[in-house]
Amino acid sequence: MGVKEGYYPVRSAVMASISQWLGYGMDAYDMTLVIALTPILNKVFLPAAISPFLASTITLLGYALTLLFRPIGSALFGHFGDRIGRRDTLLITLGGIGAASALTAALPTYAQVGLVAYGLFAMLRAILGIFAGGEYAAGHPFAMEQVTPRWRGLFSGWVQSGWPLGSGFAGLVVLAFEGWLGPAMYSVVGDMRFSRD
Repeated sequence: MGVKEGYYPVRSAVMASISQWLGYGMDAYDMTLVIALTPILNKVFLPAAISPFLASTITLLGYALTLLFRPIGSALFGHFGDRIGRRDTLLITLGGIGAASALTAALPTYAQVGLVAYGLFAMLRAILGIFAGGEYAAGHPFAMEQVTPRWRGLFSGWVQSGWPLGSGFAGLVVLAFEGWLGPAMYSVVGDMRFSRD
């Protein structure tokens, strides 16, 4: 039995909106953690010989790749969303984000492979940017298409609130670890875990 035209099941609207809200929040969580953990990432992916300022700048350039490649992902996966469907496209982009994140956690360090470590980090951030842009291009329209036109503005605004939620949660995670380790231990954790030149 098909769904009548103009019929918007409430459960579908709520579930799609919650999913997009959480996805947007996880995106913000990832982006905020990269910034918050820059001093540690410097120690993992770059040589100790360069200044902390230059190391932070280089690490944040990898972060910038995530932002620069998002429009490419939005255009690419927006096109596929129109061709093969937003739901399938959304699943592909979420799988890509998960794979890029998992591979980032498994990257070798500077001590193991030299500057190749940073190159791999930057490449994965660019790939993650493509999939994240695609997730937003597929996910937000998919969620809004499930909502009755009367409530789309409210649901769309609520979905956007996922970003500050994710960013705030990332900040709490960093504060919790710094509180648990103490500021002095937190600042040297990279040196303890990853030996450099």
